[in-house]
Amino acid sequence: DYQIDFGSTNLNFPISVRVTRLSPDFTSNAKINNAFKWFSYTELIDEKRAYPNTAYAVVRYDSEEFPSAPARSYRIRGIKTKIYSNATVDAQTGRLTFSGSWNGTFKADKEWNTCPSLILYDILTNTRYGLGDHIAESQLSKYDFYSCSVYNNEEVDDGSGNGTKEARYSCNVLIQGKVDPYRIVNDICSSMRASAYWNQGSLSLVQDKPTDSSFLFTLANVTDGGFSYTGSSIKARHSVVDSSFFNIETQEKDYIQISDANAVSKYGVITKKLVNFGCTSRGAAARAARWLLYTEQNETNVCTFSTTIDSGVICRPGAVISISDPVVSGVRRGGRVSTATTTQITVDDSSSQTDLDATNNPKLSVILTNGTVETRDVSSISGSVITVSSAFSSAPASNSLWILENDTIETTKWRVLSVTEADDSTYTITALSYHSGKYAYVEDGSTLPTVNISNLNVLLNPPSNLQANEVIFEQSGQALVKIVVSWSSVQGATEYKLQYNKDNGNYTTVTTREPEFEIVGTGAGTFNFRLFTVNAALVPSSTPSTLTLNAVGKTAVPANVTNISYEPISNNSARLRWD
Repeated sequence: DYQIDFGSTNLNFPISVRVTRLSPDFTSNAKINNAFKWFSYTELIDEKRAYPNTAYAVVRYDSEEFPSAPARSYRIRGIKTKIYSNATVDAQTGRLTFSGSWNGTFKADKEWNTCPSLILYDILTNTRYGLGDHIAESQLSKYDFYSCSVYNNEEVDDGSGNGTKEARYSCNVLIQGKVDPYRIVNDICSSMRASAYWNQGSLSLVQDKPTDSSFLFTLANVTDGGFSYTGSSIKARHSVVDSSFFNIETQEKDYIQISDANAVSKYGVITKKLVNFGCTSRGAAARAARWLLYTEQNETNVCTFSTTIDSGVICRPGAVISISDPVVSGVRRGGRVSTATTTQITVDDSSSQTDLDATNNPKLSVILTNGTVETRDVSSISGSVITVSSAFSSAPASNSLWILENDTIETTKWRVLSVTEADDSTYTITALSYHSGKYAYVEDGSTLPTVNISNLNVLLNPPSNLQANEVIFEQSGQALVKIVVSWSSVQGATEYKLQYNKDNGNYTTVTTREPEFEIVGTGAGTFNFRLFTVNAALVPSSTPSTLTLNAVGKTAVPANVTNISYEPISNNSARLRWD
């Protein structure tokens, strides 16, 4: 092709253009055809035009190499968004770094970045391509967005094995055309493990990240139904995850496969294909896969309960709460405060129904008058008075909540999923099990710390005072023999397992919930007894109580008659009486 610049010459239009071939056509070989002919021409007019809100590129290529327009792809940085006044953007990665505290304002100039929460903030407030015509910026809880941004941009290991790091969450996505607003909001939230909800006239953003408990729940502040627990179906759990990401090097969607060896051994290979929105990092895709595997294998329980208005109005979705449920823990260690100072808390019950254990590093958590939860180490317990080693910031009010925990029995932690108000002024709360150690486990493979939430699975001691006595009794006019086995009950036992044999024969195993058992129809011989205590997990004690009885059955010589007496009835008869 050839370009003629008419702008540099003084020509009168219309003009004629003629192309002449200087060399002759090739005619000596009939198989070769290189005849010269006119193909086309294109008129080009150079004008300065504005392309508002458009990113465009100009490419010139040789038509001999590309007879038609080739497919092209570009690596772009994308739309610029507002930036927090105390944040700086890394021009290479789009990651934010923060300096000092945020005063609630943004910089004057917008900048490109990869922070998901700022991208979501821009989509919610922009009037051209976002929801700005429907949501005012004043309706966004911007400090929630800032909190998410700080967590998103913390550096974590990128999984390459080279010790390099990257932002915990980033979003690199090209949105073309119209999309459902609800879907795009949820998609962006999913890229940073967050959720958005409408709360008292504003849009709030909560994120699944390490969080301290913000409220306490015991049987004292829930309705009579107590706590209800449900678990996920085994069919819904996967053992292998193919996690997707857009590979910037190959410009194609790529996958990384992560598996859980324990889950594979339990359920076999059950694969889940995970699509990660806006993900361009192999490390981030791997972390998302490990998170899914952890959640499906460990966060399988959902707790539902109803509470009173004073507790229900405080809880919000995303909050972490502590629950002390004696049905789960096996002991009561929570209730209401009777009286309190900043160092001594008098609780509502010190009887045998409440286990106030001062051993194994006890900690006391209370709700203060401002609604916050504070935890202090316990120095001593006397009756119903619990003394803490360091003072609370203020004295808890009477009738407020308290929970005692130690290394052997800790509270269960839950993240609130939903809070629903009922017609009777109660609130129904649904929460998912929560483990604070999962974040380090997912990001760097740290071992999950053990959490002891119950003594119901602790092996109990075998029963004491095991006794066995022979009894001869009358039934249907016949004298029969039985052995009555009895023992002292064990606190926390759900049942007892008794094994016995006669003359070293095979053992017979029976279970009972009562502290005694009768063996009817026994005879003379040697009986061996083994008695186990069974806990709530249906695990017997490690060792049994044992006893051997030499039974004589009906061959036993009867005792001497005592207190015999003679009573005349008539001249020909009399009645004898004895004990």
